[in-house]
Amino acid sequence: MVPFSYFFMKIYLLLFLLLIYACKSQKKPTSSPIVVENNKNHSALPTVEPNTEILSPEIEIPIVEVQPTLVEELEVKPDLYLGTLDDIFLNARQNKKPVLIDFWAKWCGPCKKMEKETFSDPELQEFLNSKYNFYRLDIDSFEGLELAGLHNINAFPTLLVIEPNGKLKKKIQGFLLPKYLKVELEKPY
Repeated sequence: MVPFSYFFMKIYLLLFLLLIYACKSQKKPTSSPIVVENNKNHSALPTVEPNTEILSPEIEIPIVEVQPTLVEELEVKPDLYLGTLDDIFLNARQNKKPVLIDFWAKWCGPCKKMEKETFSDPELQEFLNSKYNFYRLDIDSFEGLELAGLHNINAFPTLLVIEPNGKLKKKIQGFLLPKYLKVELEKPY
């Protein structure tokens, strides 16, 4: 005697094969014209004269050219260094100025406020350009995560003052107005 489940398995297999056959035998749409033969009793459809050809629309995908942003086109408030972290320390050793690293994030409200209100101040810009190699480091980048872990940074924005030899001199956390940031940076290490 054949088990009951074996019988159902054969039925499922047969139904599956019929389904595959039905899918393969269906006509696929082509790009040939559609001919409307009779337009009676279809008041909701647009009116088309009988035996009129309607060509199926061709789909055109527009090509959009993306122009890369040049460094010269960026509006950077202080002389922001746009290279890598290694390059800025090399540059700091050459010009004998400490590195000021701003740890920021796109999702950080105080970081955006500091960029808009603090770093846009002309007096602070002049001070930063004369005393520091300024570098902004996105905390969501690999480089940012690595350095944040190394210096135990857990609040944003955070500014680090690092000597050209790599020695940490000062850590400033949170939003500061331009005059308070300048005072904080002028304090001895």
